[in-house]
Amino acid sequence: LASEHSNLMVVGDDAQCIYTFRGASVRGILDFPKIFPNTKTIFLEKNYRSTPSILNLANEVLKNFSEKYDKYLFTDNENGPLPQVLQFEDELEEAEGISKILLQKREEGIPFQKMCVLFRAGWNSNQLELVLAKRNIPFVKFGGKKFIETAHIKDLLSLLKLLVNPLDSVSWIRTLKLIPGIGNAKANSILDKIRKSSGSFEVLSEENGTTIDKYISPLYHLYQKYKETHSEVKKMVSEFIDYYRVLLEKNYDDSKRRSEDLDAVLGFSLKYNSLSDFLSDLTMDPTSLSLDKMKPDDTDSDLLNLSTVHSAKGLEFDLVFVLNTTEGIFPSSKNTNIEEERRLFYVAITRARKELYLTRPSLAQSRSGPYYTKLSRFLSEIQFPEKIYELKLMSGKSVSKNPFANQGSFVKNTNDSFSRIQDYFGN
Repeated sequence: LASEHSNLMVVGDDAQCIYTFRGASVRGILDFPKIFPNTKTIFLEKNYRSTPSILNLANEVLKNFSEKYDKYLFTDNENGPLPQVLQFEDELEEAEGISKILLQKREEGIPFQKMCVLFRAGWNSNQLELVLAKRNIPFVKFGGKKFIETAHIKDLLSLLKLLVNPLDSVSWIRTLKLIPGIGNAKANSILDKIRKSSGSFEVLSEENGTTIDKYISPLYHLYQKYKETHSEVKKMVSEFIDYYRVLLEKNYDDSKRRSEDLDAVLGFSLKYNSLSDFLSDLTMDPTSLSLDKMKPDDTDSDLLNLSTVHSAKGLEFDLVFVLNTTEGIFPSSKNTNIEEERRLFYVAITRARKELYLTRPSLAQSRSGPYYTKLSRFLSEIQFPEKIYELKLMSGKSVSKNPFANQGSFVKNTNDSFSRIQDYFGN
């Protein structure tokens, strides 16, 4: 194209190349002047979107790329507040805190549709989605299914719903068909016996000695143990999750990824004293609109935007939250290309027009138990951070008042309801 007249023009943003996993490479931009030695580079540094305070953070992120970018963003826009880094006690407090701020901003006149919560991966918003539903905040999610709409969460809820209503036919069929060896005919046969017995769990004990006894027997004992539903909610949920994890592995090829979502349900249960209240809040959906009917610029409905960073590229919002800015989450521990993660972070913060919040739970949850988090390097590596962002401790009980605390150290001597202590299946 350019061999004769050298009249080739290329436009791109080297700091926003975030699709390496699809074959896009930032080298196409960075190496262009080397391939064409007479290249004239024009830097488009004037920003028409964000406030100077937000751009100051973006410029600090640019400084720390291993491949130095020769640009400095500026704007003629009026200045706004410093970006805020909000440190919460744990992931549930993080979700509750974000929800409170969203409602406050809505009262101040900012529509939900002009606000967005961004996250590194679709599952990062699980806890937040549950709290938004509880608080009746309508939202639409881009970059993954809503948490409550995923098959494995529906499975777990079906198991738990039967404690509240043993005659729930839909939940029985879904639960029974999870068990290896049970198809439609067998599930309906067992359901018929349950109906005739007015919802007695004793029907399950009649399957003793069959090939499905390995799975039916522990389920029967669980229901017998908790059928009065007066026990501690988190204990009940924890034991049913233990039971379900084995069925999850039998029913889903991607069970390891799905298993991570179950801890969000357990975390959500911690503050409940009633299983029925817990299930009611968990299954509440504040909006009936589905993704296939929605677009990011839909102005007919005032819905909060939840989005992965990848899905939000090219969009802008008056107010932006970047969720869970901790090591291992953002940047993701699953991506060895740290420069790609840094570009993703840059894209995330530059979606904000007026206000930017970056959140971090001091404690996070894994299958091994709660552990201390560490602030994302994209924030901790900034020199003189007090000039760039405002750090706020959002809980007087915060377990780690040092935002740069070591990551991965596990909490000692706690009554860890998350630990897996009961092996129903003899594995």
